Amino acid sequence: MIFAVDVQKEEDPLTWIESPPNLGVMDASERQQLQNQVVEIGTCLRSIYYDLMTSERADTTAERLASDILAHLRASATCILKRSLGLACWEAHQAAEKSLKLLSHQKTGSYDHTHELKELLQKLGDIRVGEDFIKELPTKERVIRMRANEGPAVALPEAYKIYRVALPFVRQCAEAMPRKLGIRNARFLLAKAPYVE
Repeated sequence: MIFAVDVQKEEDPLTWIESPPNLGVMDASERQQLQNQVVEIGTCLRSIYYDLMTSERADTTAERLASDILAHLRASATCILKRSLGLACWEAHQAAEKSLKLLSHQKTGSYDHTHELKELLQKLGDIRVGEDFIKELPTKERVIRMRANEGPAVALPEAYKIYRVALPFVRQCAEAMPRKLGIRNARFLLAKAPYVE
């Protein structure tokens, strides 16, 4: 049993794509670029999943925040596919926001009720995560306008970029969460009992 984060030898990341484009007509560099993106997204999601699963969650608030993070990332990807681009940006932002709120809740027992990522990060004090990524994520005002389809229209490349920036940001937050046990890339050999046929 392997709790894989990294791509394993027997895995073909391009098979992870549901309804893939015609990979046969892509040139080698396009295909490699696509595979690199798939690997980056897949390893981020695996890492986030395992780190959230093993993070300390002392109460129902922490449990709810942890489960919301993955739900928001899933919703963002779904909204991109459905071309609900403003909502996709909002969902990606919510994943980043709730990651910071969970970190704060784990550290202090509470968190500020704001959508502004910079404010939430400042409240963490000595825990410094994702500062470079925050610069690339929308501000509170912009993401609220995106959600409401107000202001400049959101183009597909912008929505995809925000999703792609939110992933490593959430990954850094999840890595920083307190835990007693980590299982990323852990391997266990389970032997069959001799009496089992």
